[in-house]
Amino acid sequence: MVLDLPGVLRARLKADADVLGHFRQIGGAMELSAAQRATRTLPAVFVLPLAESAGMPLWAGEFRQKKELRVALVIAARDVAGGLAAARSIVERVLIPADTGWLPPGCFDVMAWAEGKLAQIDDNGCIWWQDEYATTQFVKTPV
Repeated sequence: MVLDLPGVLRARLKADADVLGHFRQIGGAMELSAAQRATRTLPAVFVLPLAESAGMPLWAGEFRQKKELRVALVIAARDVAGGLAAARSIVERVLIPADTGWLPPGCFDVMAWAEGKLAQIDDNGCIWWQDEYATTQFVKTPV
């Protein structure tokens, strides 16, 4: 089963009042491309598929693999302290809540933060930051 994890995450972000109150744009790959080319509304967050990987089958008799799914959340903001840090904190709270974590539908593990890095600083002084999140699911196919 191929899971549209970026779509699931965008829906979760759009359902949160703090996210809606803070971000002026929530989008995917197409919106990111357009935002990078033209004047944008900030702060903004874009959810993109990043990678999928799997190990060897786990059991004989049926094909079952543990598949890691990674997504990138690209945040665009004007400054590091007030804009970027606040935006990252809101996203982190929604995707990995402190109490129990969050298990996306169809997944085996809760969402976890994997890494973050500067993507770019553009000519207009906009900071583009990429946080990566990961979860796993089991893929099972009868043999």
